[in-house]
Amino acid sequence: DLDSARETLERIVNTYPDELVAMLARERLDEIG
Repeated sequence: DLDSARETLERIVNTYPDELVAMLARERLDEIG
């Protein structure tokens, strides 16, 4: 569901702030609001 997806993406962004995967996760977060 969306809440767990958002939590997972936020965890990725916080864990790997400088990684490409974090950039992609941030874009996905923007998409799902």
